[in-house]
Amino acid sequence: MKFSQIPVGALFEYQGKTYEKISPLLGACETSGQQKFIMRSADVKLRQDNKKTQETSTPTVLQTQQVLAAFEHFHANCEHRLDELTTDLDSQTIKNLRCFLETEKKRFLKAIS
Repeated sequence: MKFSQIPVGALFEYQGKTYEKISPLLGACETSGQQKFIMRSADVKLRQDNKKTQETSTPTVLQTQQVLAAFEHFHANCEHRLDELTTDLDSQTIKNLRCFLETEKKRFLKAIS
């Protein structure tokens, strides 16, 4: 198998040592952590006990309603924290922060729709 064919995060053997692929061109030695440039065309052996490869082959699918509910909870907590800061910050700063929070909320919701 060629180095370019394995996913980032996978464990593989190369020149008698075990590495983890950390980028399209780099592997990190499992024992020393030392990084090594590996040509994309290099022959490597994917480890059979490779849990990272198994994990990356089955992506997690999130339900839209779960994501929206989690985000709304996060947003409400941010607003609550802003309410707590009203004694520490001036009203214009609080207003600016609320505007920023609302803008980012709209940007997030647009991105996932």
